[in-house]
Amino acid sequence: MGILYETAVLLIACQLIPLLLGPIVVKLFHSSSARPGVFVIEERELPPPTALYFSSLGPAFESLGFKLLAYLRIEGVANNIVSYMVYLCNRNTMDVASAVTLFRLRSEFPTVRYFEFCRKFTDGSEIDTNNTRQPGVFGKDPEKLVFRFPHAGSPESLWDLHQRLIRREQKRSLPFLPPEGTEVEAFRAHFARVYEKQSEIGYFRADESGYIYRPTWKGACLMTWRLCWPIKIVLAAIGRVKTKKMLRELYQS
Repeated sequence: MGILYETAVLLIACQLIPLLLGPIVVKLFHSSSARPGVFVIEERELPPPTALYFSSLGPAFESLGFKLLAYLRIEGVANNIVSYMVYLCNRNTMDVASAVTLFRLRSEFPTVRYFEFCRKFTDGSEIDTNNTRQPGVFGKDPEKLVFRFPHAGSPESLWDLHQRLIRREQKRSLPFLPPEGTEVEAFRAHFARVYEKQSEIGYFRADESGYIYRPTWKGACLMTWRLCWPIKIVLAAIGRVKTKKMLRELYQS
């Protein structure tokens, strides 16, 4: 029994090491640019797995009334990470849509991929509905409602949920899209403000130059712990319960 007990304690201790060392590593080495690079690229410049993923979603987005705005390459958000996005909008409903793939540098295949719909309002708030399986690690922005439905495997099913959520929230302000032809520039400006908002929440702080954001101890701890065992498992279980409850509410209303 003694050997089994000691082995169990050792295994648990090994699992808990990331909870202790992870925040230190993030605090010391993680940084994000205050002005992430958002570059318009041609479809032929997409990595093959990304091009295949985007093309598989294209007909569904088109059937829902979304028109292509641009293909984007995004750098500087995190160390050794580059992402690709197809950005679309529907001016009839005043929504934008996107599909995203994230790559580690020198990796041939994406580590994350998902698609989403977003509606912004004139009061500065927004409703974002996506199907990512990745847990959110940033601090909660009170102006941004984010809903995750990992089971939604098609744009059509996620779009239905997005519309139901908009009706449920009953926003009093009007939906907003930037003037035609300025959507990508507006996205750049909005994207650059993400870390400003996280700085206000207390997760990041700009360095003396003002060009780099680094995690605070609060941000480093909370962001790391949400990705570590056993907190990640607990949060995932809570998320599944909340999602099932929300789905019942949305489809019963």
